[in-house]
Amino acid sequence: MPKDINDTAEWGGSVLTGDDITQYIQNIDLATSALRDALRGVNNNTLTDIVNALTGGASAGETVTIASAIDISGGVVGNVGNYNRWSLYINASAAIDITVELSPDAGATYYDISESPLVFSAAGDEVYEMGYTANRIRLTGSNVNVCTVQIRGTF
Repeated sequence: MPKDINDTAEWGGSVLTGDDITQYIQNIDLATSALRDALRGVNNNTLTDIVNALTGGASAGETVTIASAIDISGGVVGNVGNYNRWSLYINASAAIDITVELSPDAGATYYDISESPLVFSAAGDEVYEMGYTANRIRLTGSNVNVCTVQIRGTF
């Protein structure tokens, strides 16, 4: 007797619903189709094309804006993706110290990173390479000077 699509199944220690399973199958189908096409050389693919198809290439990253020309003295929070590596881009309009805290549990707790605070003695731009695994970031400025902050991460 066929199971109802709303039934659940256990897979890898997780309980999945019919919708979850359908989404996983669609994702696997898309990935295997891309791999098949890359390996077959449908479009006279080069080795670089094949590697990009397998890894996502340049499109495997994203940029997230945490603050866009605002006062961060009250703190701003942003999400950090499931990145293999990520960089923090900061533009400060004037002198400011920025406390950087990361959360591994969606904001239930935050921890200062060892580089914190990031000190700007005057207006300027800085890029910080981050090697931390987290899913949320909180930035708090020491004063009301305006900052723009972005994260660029690669999966």
